Amino acid sequence: MSDLIKLLKNKLTRETLAREEAEKLLEEKTDELYDTLLNISESQTLLQSALGSMQEGFLLTDDQSNILLFNEQLKNIYAQWAPSIHEGMNIKDFLFPFTEHPAYQNMINEDQVKCTFEIKLDTGYVIAVTVNKNHQEMIASTHRNITNEKAIIAEQQKTIVKLLQAQKMESIGKMASTVAHDFNNVIAAIKGYASFLIEDIPKDKIGLVDSVEKIQQAATRAEDMVKQILTYSNHDKPVFEMIQVGQMAQESIHFIEPNLPKKISLIYTPPEYPVYTLGNASQLTQVILNIINNSINAIGNKVGEINIDFEIVNQIDLNQPNYKIQQFMPKDAHHIIAGLHVFTGKCVKINIHDNGPGMSHNIMEQLFDMFFTTRNSNKGTGLGMYGVATIVTDHMGGIKVYSKQNYGTYIELILPLKENLTESKPLNPKAEQADLKEQFQVLIIDDNQEVGLFLNENLSREGFLSKYTDSPEIGLQEILMYPKRWKVIICDQKMPKLEGLELLKIIRSHGITTPFILTSGYIDEYAEVLDTKLANHLIAKPIDVVHLNSILRSYIEVH
Repeated sequence: MSDLIKLLKNKLTRETLAREEAEKLLEEKTDELYDTLLNISESQTLLQSALGSMQEGFLLTDDQSNILLFNEQLKNIYAQWAPSIHEGMNIKDFLFPFTEHPAYQNMINEDQVKCTFEIKLDTGYVIAVTVNKNHQEMIASTHRNITNEKAIIAEQQKTIVKLLQAQKMESIGKMASTVAHDFNNVIAAIKGYASFLIEDIPKDKIGLVDSVEKIQQAATRAEDMVKQILTYSNHDKPVFEMIQVGQMAQESIHFIEPNLPKKISLIYTPPEYPVYTLGNASQLTQVILNIINNSINAIGNKVGEINIDFEIVNQIDLNQPNYKIQQFMPKDAHHIIAGLHVFTGKCVKINIHDNGPGMSHNIMEQLFDMFFTTRNSNKGTGLGMYGVATIVTDHMGGIKVYSKQNYGTYIELILPLKENLTESKPLNPKAEQADLKEQFQVLIIDDNQEVGLFLNENLSREGFLSKYTDSPEIGLQEILMYPKRWKVIICDQKMPKLEGLELLKIIRSHGITTPFILTSGYIDEYAEVLDTKLANHLIAKPIDVVHLNSILRSYIEVH
């Protein structure tokens, strides 16, 4: 019995010790498990914090495309699918732009581990995606909205293109101004000798006189073209004068009529009476030509019609609708305005409308932008309507363009009117005081012989005693040797070896105060010589001999 009891006690002791060991071990494992769970919790917190701080959207899926992990930024990027984005959902059921992209499909099918691509959503957003696959076949991807970045890059590219275009235009402008200077000399000779022919041809030779007058008219048009080139190249500021608007518009049409396609009719209705505006005729002609040319290009090879008419209005607000145009196009026609919008004084409104294909709203919004064109790059510069808007604004005017596809285009061009005008008459080149002309000696210095010989002939016909040289060095020598002989000096600016302004400074440094007339095709560049009292007069080329002769006669009156 005692042995049995002893056996039971030993067994009980062993079980107690075993239980104590088990409890001790359980306690240790519980602490370890607790620490492990605590670490896992901390790791999840850190993971969620890391995912939440990401600028990109993050997505983790298994090999079956089921969502394992994601962050809130992913929902923001794919807002239209946000309700479907949660753990356990299969992205193949809704995130089609991602899962059906060829780059993603290639990565899955060809066992690649990484790919990058862009997604363009229906909302217009562009998403940059980077995808990585690990050895456990889990797929992690980042998603970043790069719409603004793309827009900035596109805008930067446009700016670069504009800068390159501007540099090209600057180079063209410099080259054009040089060519224009040479053309001015040729035109001056043509006009001058044509005027001599008119004086020399017998009055009964009406046919010959008419032919020479046409030569003069052609030379005058060429002169206007040169002025436009110089204006574009910024060497000359446009001169504003009183313009008869109807006459200016009609002359613009005469320029374009020879090249008007046979299928297009141009219907011109002049104003009821002559109206005037203050402006530059060459620039306003350019405006009319650009608008008409745009209509011709829009109509193309089809049968079409362009109408031009005028209205005189006491005041106008271009922001208000014009109900008159509803006979040409619907109420919902798009419109755009440039220049001034409101005019409180009397104005002339030039209406130009065509029945061409019209313009879309997108094109209308860019109509007056520099370098914007709908034509091929080898046919359009994009300066036409930009130039129109600039010129109209410089003339304190406004322009409103209506257009709708399949209805054509209607343009209102507004210019302020000038009333109670008296036309000035040119001075008579053969004024009195002929007896005093013989007392003068005029020295002409110009390296272009056509211009110099013409001026010499002109002054001779007017009774002036003049001498011409094409060498500025010889001319300077004549002045320094006989300073009192020359009563007036006419000198070109652009000459090789010695320019007119340099020659002028030399003779002024010797105390010679002889009246000095500086001539140039770049008249605006040398305006400062008048302020410094170096030159007495600046005359633009081609030289207006009536104006030149009147200046010479003014010195007869002075002396």
